[in-house]
Amino acid sequence: MPRTLFITTELPYFPGQGGLMGLHMQYLAHQGMLGIVGPRYARYPEEPVRQLRRAVPRSYWWPESAAPGDLPALAALRAGKSGWLRFLPVTVRRELLQLLAGLSSRSNEALAWRIALAQIAPKVLEALAAERWNAVLLSQSNSAAWFRFLPRSLARCLYLHDIRSDYLARAPSRPPHRWRRKIRQEEQLAVREVQSLAVISELDRARAIRLLAPRCPIAVVPVCVDPDYFAFEPPPESAAPCVLFTGHLSHPPNIDAIVHFLEDIWPDILAAVPEATCRVVGLQPSAKVVAAVERAPQTELAADVPDIRPYFRAARVFVIPMRYGGGVRQKMVEAWAMGVPVVTTAMGADGLEARHGGNCWIADAPEDFARQVADLLRHPAPRPVLTEARAEAVAKHRSSGSSPRLQAQINVAAERSRLTAPRVLFDLRWLNPGQVGGVEQMTRELVGELGSYDRVFEYRLFGSAAALQGWNFAPTFRHRIIATDGVAGRLKARRDAAVNEIAEGLALPPLMTPEVRALEWYAGLDFTVVHGLSGTIHPDLRRFPSVLTVHDLQHLHLPRFFSAEDISTREREYGASCRQASHIICTSEFTRRDVHTHYGIPLEKMTTIWNLPPGVTGSPVSATAARDLLRRMGVKAPFLFYPAHPWLHKNHRVLLEAMALLYRVLPSDYTLVLTSQPFPESHPASALLSHPRLRNRVRHLGYRTPAEIAALFSAAEALVFPSLFEGFGLPLVEAMQQNCPILCGHHSSIPEIAGDAALYAEVSSPDALASAILSVTRDTALRARLRENGRRNLLRFDRRVFAERTREIYASVHDGHFSQADRVSRP
Repeated sequence: MPRTLFITTELPYFPGQGGLMGLHMQYLAHQGMLGIVGPRYARYPEEPVRQLRRAVPRSYWWPESAAPGDLPALAALRAGKSGWLRFLPVTVRRELLQLLAGLSSRSNEALAWRIALAQIAPKVLEALAAERWNAVLLSQSNSAAWFRFLPRSLARCLYLHDIRSDYLARAPSRPPHRWRRKIRQEEQLAVREVQSLAVISELDRARAIRLLAPRCPIAVVPVCVDPDYFAFEPPPESAAPCVLFTGHLSHPPNIDAIVHFLEDIWPDILAAVPEATCRVVGLQPSAKVVAAVERAPQTELAADVPDIRPYFRAARVFVIPMRYGGGVRQKMVEAWAMGVPVVTTAMGADGLEARHGGNCWIADAPEDFARQVADLLRHPAPRPVLTEARAEAVAKHRSSGSSPRLQAQINVAAERSRLTAPRVLFDLRWLNPGQVGGVEQMTRELVGELGSYDRVFEYRLFGSAAALQGWNFAPTFRHRIIATDGVAGRLKARRDAAVNEIAEGLALPPLMTPEVRALEWYAGLDFTVVHGLSGTIHPDLRRFPSVLTVHDLQHLHLPRFFSAEDISTREREYGASCRQASHIICTSEFTRRDVHTHYGIPLEKMTTIWNLPPGVTGSPVSATAARDLLRRMGVKAPFLFYPAHPWLHKNHRVLLEAMALLYRVLPSDYTLVLTSQPFPESHPASALLSHPRLRNRVRHLGYRTPAEIAALFSAAEALVFPSLFEGFGLPLVEAMQQNCPILCGHHSSIPEIAGDAALYAEVSSPDALASAILSVTRDTALRARLRENGRRNLLRFDRRVFAERTREIYASVHDGHFSQADRVSRP
């Protein structure tokens, strides 16, 4: 069974509230990983709730405080208040609240469900942070009010206990048509936004197909009962003439049934059996029920009882005088199991295989109903009727037969989600406009290549508006640009602030709490797989299926270039990201071994995929175009080339010292060309630029376009690459693409990437590096051999192959997430 989270407004403890779902929860918890999120109200009895927690240890209940977690950084709500709101009439304020909260097309109960969501949202986030859930189980169509707050990495299964729009249309006092139309629309929306649907009877299945037109598989999960708990104990002949009604006493169909029974049927029963008594037993009695019981003679109310069985044992007849309603009456199956004779209306027997005189007695007219109850009070029910009813309950409504059907529908939801196209979120919040480092270039190359051919998967580019500008894709590329900032974010923050302000003015709790906004944010990103491309996965996204690209663990090899705080941060973030990622892509086999050795990540969880060779800088540059670009940059051949940020491990200082040593040996027309950002004054190479021997030998061109970089590679005598550490070393591939010889060190991943296309030197020594530079500039045959080796070595680097392998990992993580099953072994 997939890891399943049941989110509810009522804890399904058994016996008691949600007895039906309580039995299902016990079964599902034995089959796999199950969690429950919901409110725990003070009225709940302690022992059944403790039993629920023991059965489902992963329980997240409000108002218990939630464990702190990482929430996304969202636009701040407005601090000021709109004074004009207090002048609006209450009715207008309510309508405005419904509009801004997205509830205008919802049923009247939707606002209450949104309030409940605001209460339990911290616990939902706690659950999401604690486990990587595969599916969510919801009950009742009202939960459609939560759909826009549920992450898309959760397959959705909905279990409808009734079709509300249908039974309300048949109610004696029908709600207004506009209200019923909204309920119907809400139900239709609910069944169309889930991957699987369960209903409680074949009758409701037919109704759902006819009225709601579901687009997902639908199955019947019958109401269930524990026949061992509700043991067979028919009332003895000597039992007092007691009539019993049980149920949720705030449920409108039950309220109508009780009032109807006590006012229209009970007087006739008392006339026939004056010593008869009536007991109304159940949860949360409404004021109407309390008043009806107080008016009726020889009637008592037992509210919120911890155990309903003693009331069954003391009853001679169980009554279900319902005139409308939906779903199936679980109370009837419980009475069948215990051997208490049942008198019901035809409507009360909806969805069950009820047979008049076979397993119950059915009467609709009040006088017929009263006559049948009176007969059973005076004369014991035939034993065969009671045993047949018990057999019906055991054969068709035992949890062991019903709950596996619900489990199967959860599996269906997960499988249908697995078969959808993966939706990949590229988290680019780390990307700053204008950066052209190796990680940034790798990201652009990968996304660009996927955009050139993928017509199936969906992609989301998520980052600042400035960083997301200038991305051009084919019209067939299925993608969305989602900016972390900008007008849309500010407008949404204003809307959320207004919702809270209006709610406060209506004496309601805030609806758009930070936790609710976080859930809406996750759902709005609409992804099933996250790709963290910068070496870490942001803490607010680690709870979801993810792919992580690790470039290097440089801080372990060259700690002298990092502060203690930087090392601590890297260790914390890299370690957590590696452990929580679904799969890791390493940009070299060197890095893969590093991650395995240092963090203990299994090798089978990691795949080595080299960075995509550049597209623009890798395109051949004609001699004419190269000369023109070099002329514009003021660069003349011969020259050596080193494109690198002034990071300390790039080893500019030793390179400049080596060039200074070659001042009298290297021909005077040889220069060294550097690109990327200028050296800061604190950089050890900065002062060397003004050295008399280097003043005319070194040119720093700053940032250059991809075309200019390609021209520099194509015209350079060699790429001199003295870097002390590389997770991949993209300039090595760029040099091979432009047929440029390579001189480099033998550290980290560099030999893996350069192969035999490079002359290797001890780059930590200025003397050794100077000697190697002299060799590569003087030896024409050496340069020719390096170029030839580079052309052959370049065949190992294929953009499409690397992109396709990455895409296969997305598919694997997506498939694995929705097909992942857990079995919980219990003693």
